[in-house]
Amino acid sequence: MSSWWENINPKAYTMIKTRTQRALPQYDIIFTTENSTYAPAEFPTVFMRPIEGLEMGIEIGSEDISAFMAGLQVEVYSDKTNQTTTIMGEVVRQCKALGYALNAMPIFTNESNITRGIARFRRCFASDDNF
Repeated sequence: MSSWWENINPKAYTMIKTRTQRALPQYDIIFTTENSTYAPAEFPTVFMRPIEGLEMGIEIGSEDISAFMAGLQVEVYSDKTNQTTTIMGEVVRQCKALGYALNAMPIFTNESNITRGIARFRRCFASDDNF
């Protein structure tokens, strides 16, 4: 049986994906958690991965995790700069709506006509949070 904190990142991924696709139906956004370069590139793509989480609110003598700081990195790729910024803006809105703090402001780079936006988010979850 998994611990409560192990389900946070998959649930966040599903919620962000669903809400972003619903908010931007004009884009056929591909969401993935796989960092693969084997397949031909498809755009626009949103790659989400967990970043190092931290136990918070440690109680001496307790074997349970009472609070967990979850981290999430989001990368948006597109061959159209305006798509990258629009999609990243919506992802930021959805993460903020879920209570995540923007840990690193989006950074945009362009290489070989592919625009990449990267942002990092964090949120502290307690074991009794209803997420």
